Amino acid sequence: MKILVVEDFRLMALMLKKNLANLGYRDVCLVGSTEEAVKHLKIQQFDLFIVDWVLPGASGVEFVRWLRSMALYQHVPILMATGNDAYDEVMEALEAGADDYLLKPVRQEMLEAKLKSLVDEKSSDDPDEAEPVGPEANQAEPSPPEPS
Repeated sequence: MKILVVEDFRLMALMLKKNLANLGYRDVCLVGSTEEAVKHLKIQQFDLFIVDWVLPGASGVEFVRWLRSMALYQHVPILMATGNDAYDEVMEALEAGADDYLLKPVRQEMLEAKLKSLVDEKSSDDPDEAEPVGPEANQAEPSPPEPS
């Protein structure tokens, strides 16, 4: 499973990568902004995203909305990471298309539980009902999120 972590605080990104490695996820790419994330998405595909809320340029919520607008990523698990568990913020992330959220600082046990839930849920989806993805989807790619 290839995971893209979009986190601008380097120490937090490294801690997430270590926690993911401890859980057996070793194919992890770290980027510090949505702009960097978009560059990586142009050259490779990812199976799961962990996205910080507050990022330089476009916010994590804007990035999640953009991801969900692409056929390729409409059903890929997205975890939103935030230091704030306020109801309105959590709801905004979920309404933007995040599947779940992680409260920072991230504890390995919580990360494991959220990933297990998401991966199990996504793997049980019926692939026959999914929208076509990739070149056969024949859809124009939406513009990346603009910095706010």
